[in-house]
Amino acid sequence: MNKKLFWTLAIGYTVLVFLLYYVFETALGVFLRQVSFLALGFSILWFIYRLIKDSIRLFLYKRSKRKE
Repeated sequence: MNKKLFWTLAIGYTVLVFLLYYVFETALGVFLRQVSFLALGFSILWFIYRLIKDSIRLFLYKRSKRKE
């Protein structure tokens, strides 16, 4: 997926959620907003997981290099 398509979809989703949740106050807008919050939470947890995983991997790699 190229950058232009990604940003087009992201902006389109944002406009759709804004219109359905804040302007028209529909149930679909509430659902899409919840999906957005779940995606944000998942992204934050995934980032923390990757950070810890890479830190442990780097620590073990440096530790094994010192033994040699």
